[in-house]
Amino acid sequence: MGGVLKCSIVFLFVCCLFSMKAQAADQAIVAKRTIYPGQLIERTDLKAVVLVRKPLIRYRFVQNFDEVTGMTAAKTILPGRFIPVNAAKASMLIKAGSKIRIQLNSGSLNITVTAVALSDGGAGDAVKFRNPTSGKVFFGFIRADGTVEATTL
Repeated sequence: MGGVLKCSIVFLFVCCLFSMKAQAADQAIVAKRTIYPGQLIERTDLKAVVLVRKPLIRYRFVQNFDEVTGMTAAKTILPGRFIPVNAAKASMLIKAGSKIRIQLNSGSLNITVTAVALSDGGAGDAVKFRNPTSGKVFFGFIRADGTVEATTL
């Protein structure tokens, strides 16, 4: 009888472990408070909820804290509701009106110029810049580290 009891306990323990793994994968991230467009999304603003069944929604929603933590809200995010993946965008690395050092690399020629950003931008964005000495407007691409590379000046 003791062996059957031990086997039953081990079986229940293993079932609980698999159940917990399944629940961890089947979760959604929701906001604790209303987050308005332009506000920074912090870890303290979010909580995880366990999905009991597959939700009947057509859009992809956030399932991991790292997907939105540190990003900026692109849409209003309501508390307790699923957060669509397009509701957050990368934080702006460059603000309009700020002076930025821009690099132009063409073969062995490297030119660095200071220009004024004409709009906000995040990593991967193409932003217009104005050279304050010549007045010429050109595009630059923002890298993930916040530096800007121009294709032409």
